[in-house]
Amino acid sequence: MRILNHHVPTATVLLVVYEAVAVTASVYLAAVLRFGWGPLPTDARPLWPKALAFAVILVLGIAAMGLYQAEH
Repeated sequence: MRILNHHVPTATVLLVVYEAVAVTASVYLAAVLRFGWGPLPTDARPLWPKALAFAVILVLGIAAMGLYQAEH
């Protein structure tokens, strides 16, 4: 797979997507565990920008540490 004219292994792309989805889901799970199934408090709404920001920061941090590099 080519991203920005660089070859990126498909397994790496799938891993990044999987981790981003897992982290985003963990934010929603944490909100359900903390606040229950009822409405969220007004300072916690909307939740999706916070979950997306958390996922992006985590994936960028993992990439910056080189943990997505394939071992040869």
